[in-house]
Amino acid sequence: NRDAKGRDIGHRTAYPPEKKLDLKAEYDGRDGKVKWAIQSSLRDNVTHDLRKLIKKTDHCVVYLAKKVDAETARRVLLLFSGDDTVKIWCNGKRLLDDAKVSSIVKSQHRLFIDLAKGKNELLVKISNRGGNFGFHCQLLDPLRLRGYGLLQVPSALNGVISKPNEQARYVFHARRGQQLDFQV
Repeated sequence: NRDAKGRDIGHRTAYPPEKKLDLKAEYDGRDGKVKWAIQSSLRDNVTHDLRKLIKKTDHCVVYLAKKVDAETARRVLLLFSGDDTVKIWCNGKRLLDDAKVSSIVKSQHRLFIDLAKGKNELLVKISNRGGNFGFHCQLLDPLRLRGYGLLQVPSALNGVISKPNEQARYVFHARRGQQLDFQV
């Protein structure tokens, strides 16, 4: 979306999903009515090209919602990258507001998310100014990794997870100074 002077305003404009997440709602979009649709092709740890799902992708905004069920309250690590700008919320709390135009770089954003026991709602807003339009997302849960009895850090997670010694101990790395230590 653009303002009267042609400037892109999609990232800074708070559209209805940011105010209240209602997956049954229908909204006025740039080119007519829009509503939520289940996209079974969208999976974790895969780079997705949103141009395959959306016809007009220049100067547009897309919202993605994911429900995350947690057996217990716990902290997980979200690895996310979007092309162009990104905002992320969990259970209504904004965790990220990155207005810098960028391309998809795996693990560009590393965010700790505190999940409540039960249902949690993850909301992502990606604004595109033009050209490529997509995202890469991976949710890492130490309680699920624990069951695999990891003996070494998978190469895809280098820099995200480290094993500081030969003990069955791993460390998730997020922003500078933030880490989550767990054992397998």
